[in-house]
Amino acid sequence: MDYNFAQDLKSIREILGLTQSELASKIGSEQVTISRNESGKVKPSTKLLEQVYEFAFKNNIKFNCLKEMLHKI
Repeated sequence: MDYNFAQDLKSIREILGLTQSELASKIGSEQVTISRNESGKVKPSTKLLEQVYEFAFKNNIKFNCLKEMLHKI
């Protein structure tokens, strides 16, 4: 199974209907950080990884389950 943080980050935003600025605010980051990570221009920090995936989990987004379902299609 392939994991792509930039793709996951954008998916979280789209699923929750958030702008980059709104997501950044909710996880304690900055819009420019979200933008750079979504575009794949930078490697995500450990802190950002934790913030994003914890936020997704708290909002009932379970990427392992989604990726497993998509992988089977």
